[in-house]
Amino acid sequence: MDNRSWKKTTQILGVSMLLLTLSGCAFKRLIYDRLDWMVMWQLDTYLDLSKEQKLKFKPVVADAIAWVKKDQLPAAIVVISKLEDAAHQHRYDEGINNTFTHQIDTIRQQLFHKYEEPMVQFLLALDNEQIDYLKKKLSKTNEDLEDVLKEKNPTEEYQSVILKKSVKTLNEWYGDLTKTQVDAFHQAMQLGKPEIERRLKERSRIQDYIVDTLRSHDGVKVRTMLQSFGEHGEVWQDPVYLVYRNTAEGRWEKYLTAFHTSLSPEQWAHLEEKLKEMRGEIENMIGKSG
Repeated sequence: MDNRSWKKTTQILGVSMLLLTLSGCAFKRLIYDRLDWMVMWQLDTYLDLSKEQKLKFKPVVADAIAWVKKDQLPAAIVVISKLEDAAHQHRYDEGINNTFTHQIDTIRQQLFHKYEEPMVQFLLALDNEQIDYLKKKLSKTNEDLEDVLKEKNPTEEYQSVILKKSVKTLNEWYGDLTKTQVDAFHQAMQLGKPEIERRLKERSRIQDYIVDTLRSHDGVKVRTMLQSFGEHGEVWQDPVYLVYRNTAEGRWEKYLTAFHTSLSPEQWAHLEEKLKEMRGEIENMIGKSG
């Protein structure tokens, strides 16, 4: 699956309203009936919302989730079925994968256009204490890279800590990777100390941009940030940052293409089953029989 389906943290509002709805693998059936609660809980985790803010924004979240379920997810199910078929044929179909990514992009674009005004007003209503709270939460997500850079051998530590988490995700989707596959992943995705420092720097820069934009309480700036994420999937259109992001995503896509040529029949079957599970969970979420 496209790695962009699992983006988290910094694009806080977009993640909460879009990905919690789309990520069928993340929540089981009991949670589907309470997605509005889950989104509000996620927002509260990062923003420490007041009771009044929760009451005011919850109807917006509920309406957005209902819209995605009714008008958007049925088409996504069709594409997931095609991904299942490709896995059954032991075939990595980049065209279908791109269609799925495009579909998510389209949902995000329409979602942010449809709910832009209430999102803007919600963010403008955050006080300085809540924005400081968000900054602390975002800064905490940097601790993994900061800890890696403190080690005598950052490259080795990056592999054993950061890349280990990515391998775990691949194991969940494809079954246990072989040693050869893990070694190939490490070789493709390993970063040296300068690259780790760059990753931390760019992560910090985008976090600072989000926090500074919110602290400005400037409607134009906040709206621009939301429109940027809605249209492009990135809250910040800084050229240097975008080159960094596009390079990183290109490296991931190149790895995925090569990785799928190494899959065993058992791993293809595991992927097919995971896709089937995701499709069934989304069907349950929108009220269809699995």
